[in-house]
Amino acid sequence: MHELVRFFKALGDETRLRLVALLTQQEPGRAMCVGRLARELGVTASAVSQHLRVLKDLGLVRGERRGYRLHYFLDPDRLAVYRELIREQLGEGFAVREREAQNFSFREEDGQLLLVVEAFDRLTDEQVFCQVQRECDRLFFLTGQQLGPGLLRKEKPDGSSTGFISHTADAFIVKPLAPEINRQDWQEKPLAVQLRLWQLAQFADLPVAARINLLFQIIEITYPDRDDYPKYECPSNSPHPRTEAKLLRDLVTHGKKKMDSPQVKLYCQHLGISGESHDPTDADFLRVLHSRFSVVKDEAHRVIEASITKG
Repeated sequence: MHELVRFFKALGDETRLRLVALLTQQEPGRAMCVGRLARELGVTASAVSQHLRVLKDLGLVRGERRGYRLHYFLDPDRLAVYRELIREQLGEGFAVREREAQNFSFREEDGQLLLVVEAFDRLTDEQVFCQVQRECDRLFFLTGQQLGPGLLRKEKPDGSSTGFISHTADAFIVKPLAPEINRQDWQEKPLAVQLRLWQLAQFADLPVAARINLLFQIIEITYPDRDDYPKYECPSNSPHPRTEAKLLRDLVTHGKKKMDSPQVKLYCQHLGISGESHDPTDADFLRVLHSRFSVVKDEAHRVIEASITKG
């Protein structure tokens, strides 16, 4: 009970409650630093720091260094602990159920491997499918298996079909999954979007420029600020991998336009190509992009790897 008293006492301050609400509502991948939080709340940075200290003491808030700044977000595991305490001490009426499918399992039926999803709170077909799709994208990242889920309506003897707004939903999986891979905690970061971008970027028939753009979006979601990318100043040295990924993205989006960025021009000098403009269909230019493609791919992989649950 003492822990629950501390929790409600911490949220008894209006500014602190507004801060928690702001952290709850912030867009995935856009965790805010102290300065941004202060501007949004209309208070000083020192006041925000004091409120964050109280919330961190409770374990509600965590900070993550991105570039030169600490960005803050709510800890989903700690929130789950307090949710359970509320349920135990105050009863089910005070507990908040998350709108998420639970207990993914598999069964074989009529020669098909079915993914069975227990969908609480009467999730819609679209919500269930999105949750299945993101899990398939994660498994593709981990195993390389291309999984194609699809909603499967099962016909009853009377001719009607099983509705998906119910406690279970089935999705057909075209390949079996490795049994040792566990489910992902999706609450903390925008991993579902990043995994979808990763999956799309693996299509080999896409132009290399499009693949670079998709992969850099993965990086940019986690590192949204300009300061997250170390400045590139010496063409005789290779850029920081994250910076090089950004420079590659900038390079492919310039196309035939004149380049204005000093860092992109230095990077072109490093690559041994013109720093003015480039024809995106030029064979030599494409050869250079292909030679550096692994940099942005490896950096995007590192970003996802840091957030993913394997077992």
